[in-house]
Amino acid sequence: PAAVVRTVIEAAVAQRKFGLARAVAIARYAGARRGDLVRIARAARADGRFRFVSGKRRVPVDIPEDPELSRWLDATPSTAPAEKRRGRKLKAEAETPAATTLVFNVAGKPYTEDGVGQELAKLVVSLHESKKLDNERYDLHGLRHTRGVELALAGCTDAQGAAMMGHG
Repeated sequence: PAAVVRTVIEAAVAQRKFGLARAVAIARYAGARRGDLVRIARAARADGRFRFVSGKRRVPVDIPEDPELSRWLDATPSTAPAEKRRGRKLKAEAETPAATTLVFNVAGKPYTEDGVGQELAKLVVSLHESKKLDNERYDLHGLRHTRGVELALAGCTDAQGAAMMGHG
């Protein structure tokens, strides 16, 4: 549900995990797979379009950028927070590098496929334990399914839906 997506994105932003917030938005409103999320370059957004190559079959995806996706991406910083992180050995003057991808961890580097899934799982479990979510089983692939169902309900043909979801 939209309320769950909003709750998760807002919680990620509150924890300063901007790349995770972006991952949830892209999975929900572009239907990207977890493997795609961690590779989508910042240049994927151009001229009102969202472009990436679906990794499973190397299918180019070129879709109009959903207004909700635009809203969330524009509302989240495009770089990791410039602050020291617990457990990292950094020089006092070290700056967080600019992210090369739309989805990045707190160090400003692209997540691994497992890393983005694990970070989301930890966040969802904590939100469920604090009674902010009704379930602890929300994940990135479920967001992809939500996008697919939404496309079908909007009247897309099978071929149109497949093209928008990166199917061969």
